[in-house]
Amino acid sequence: MKRIKNIDLLRAGAILYIMLYHCYVLSGQPWQSHTAIHTLLTLGGEVGVTLFFLLSGYGIYLSLSSSEARGCLPGWRAFMKKRCIRIMPQYYVCITVLLIFMSTQMFSNEGLRHILAYYTFTENFSPVTHGSINGALWTMGVIFQFYLIAPFLYKAVRKNWLVSAIVSIVFTVICRFAVVRYLHNSGISDNSVYFVYERQVFSALDNFVLGMAAAAFWKQTGDRMQDYRLKLGLPVSIASTALILVWIFYYHSHGLYGTAPSGYPAHSILAILFSILLVGFSLLPEMDFRFLRPLYFVARNQYGIYLWHMPIIMILQANAPWFNTISQQRFWLFLPCMVVITCVFGYFATRFIDHPASAKKKG
Repeated sequence: MKRIKNIDLLRAGAILYIMLYHCYVLSGQPWQSHTAIHTLLTLGGEVGVTLFFLLSGYGIYLSLSSSEARGCLPGWRAFMKKRCIRIMPQYYVCITVLLIFMSTQMFSNEGLRHILAYYTFTENFSPVTHGSINGALWTMGVIFQFYLIAPFLYKAVRKNWLVSAIVSIVFTVICRFAVVRYLHNSGISDNSVYFVYERQVFSALDNFVLGMAAAAFWKQTGDRMQDYRLKLGLPVSIASTALILVWIFYYHSHGLYGTAPSGYPAHSILAILFSILLVGFSLLPEMDFRFLRPLYFVARNQYGIYLWHMPIIMILQANAPWFNTISQQRFWLFLPCMVVITCVFGYFATRFIDHPASAKKKG
């Protein structure tokens, strides 16, 4: 399937936003005095991951739709085989490398629980294993679980994208409400526990379905809008971006997790805004500009960048005191350094692990 450059820009934005968030948090949030910047960076993980989930749904829908148009829609087993071949090699290499350099406690009876969870994409199920080996990989567990049901969701969205979107939103909000009430009644007040269970596949299902719905809407109406692409795409993109900024500043003050009723629909609202942004970017004429090529590079290698960026940041901060000092005292310099380092590392990881044959040819 041909890459869509405009969507690649959003893909690059998602991974860079998540990376900036992790850099900021791991550096002790040095810009707290700069209120607006602090707010934008503090919610970078939430916003980036939500967009990440939507883009997964968007990409899967277009992939299955393209296969169906060629008359070769894969069955569930063929679909999962293809997904596993796509995500497992580099994922397992990342986990294995990290385990080699981690404490020997990981190979105790208790540690085996963590290893098993990560190798079976179930690390997101428990606060104990969530983030214990690689703090960013809980999302891969959620995405893998989405893949398990994606072919069935595709059929529902293809049949009626609007009804599917509405049902998924209602289902997700009800699940979040049920999770919050259960945790509250159990006497749990730790927001990190709420975070774990409010971002499972069932309590984030609308993120994926809305991404699929945006793709379905575009597939069904895109041809009829060819003459109005710029007139429609630009205002839709600008308006949705402005509303996403409003969402960020509102929920930075009101909180996303816990028992506050405003938190139940929080990610659903953000997912709706991002689905509109996806449609807006799909409408825009292809933005193939030279100055955007670094972002296309990030998008092509986003999986490797995502897998490795957090361990790289933590290793450099722990083993290079001068680097740790820069991260806290000259954060403006630390950020571009980390972006370059992690992007280069992600590129080579993708090239030599995911595409070894092409790497040998180039060599």
